[in-house]
Amino acid sequence: LWAGLAVTVPFGLKNDYKTDYFGRYDSTKSTFLAVDVAPTVAYRLSDRVSLGGAINFQRADAELVNAIPNPLAPGGPSPATDGTFTVEADDWSIGFTAGILVQAAPDLRIGVSYRSSVKHRLKGDATTEFAGTTTVQELTADVDLPEIVSAGFAYDMTADVTLLAQVNYYGWSSFEEVRLELDDGSELATVEDFRNVWGVSVGAQVRVDESWTLRGGVEYDRSPSRDAFRSTRIPDADRIWTAVGATYRISDSVAVDLSFVHMFANSEPINRTTAFPLLATTVETVGTTKTSSNVLGIGLRGNF
Repeated sequence: LWAGLAVTVPFGLKNDYKTDYFGRYDSTKSTFLAVDVAPTVAYRLSDRVSLGGAINFQRADAELVNAIPNPLAPGGPSPATDGTFTVEADDWSIGFTAGILVQAAPDLRIGVSYRSSVKHRLKGDATTEFAGTTTVQELTADVDLPEIVSAGFAYDMTADVTLLAQVNYYGWSSFEEVRLELDDGSELATVEDFRNVWGVSVGAQVRVDESWTLRGGVEYDRSPSRDAFRSTRIPDADRIWTAVGATYRISDSVAVDLSFVHMFANSEPINRTTAFPLLATTVETVGTTKTSSNVLGIGLRGNF
């Protein structure tokens, strides 16, 4: 029996645009962070089969900001006359992860895992600043994060070289909309209408010596967003990830993991209509996504 504690960030988003850019009425800032604290156990049933599981205590924090047009301003709406709408909310919720690892052959291991969806009911404040007036209301919003099913394969070509492959299924159809329920009884909804998608990755790792192990790989991910609903908040697109990494074993029980990932994404259209009912105004945001990212990771592992 093995036991451990993992602290991870399974979902994250951050977009911060200039306050005078063309899509400011759709969004100017979007931040979402989900952090898991997961007590984990694993048990070896036999020489060929091991089981594992974790309870995921998940903290979610969100901040959403967009500009509000002032249609009565002389010359029409402008950054100087815009108001702002800011949402800040958070929540704790619980999910779980379960997995099985099978030694299918002396040189082949197969693993399958299931990560449950996590349903959050975020609570916080919505602040409206418009025409010199500031209004603060309490709000709630439901956010359903997806279930994930993964199957991984590891094949030992030699004692020091292992080929890796993985297939992931993401149940993103649970993320249909973000509906803000304000304490005055009104609601604001942003439709996302995500779809379920697959991702595939391949890679390899090489043990250089007793202390160092090197690895690298590539992954293709299908975007869950649809052209008709893509927003500047989540300007997602089909993407390819390339990654390199290394593990340095300090001792038999302590190791340091390092990784660098670069993401290439396709360009995709944005055609978004945002309604401001109290102002009897709608704004259409038309553009094209162009995104990329770099991720640097460092981790410390201990066995006991």
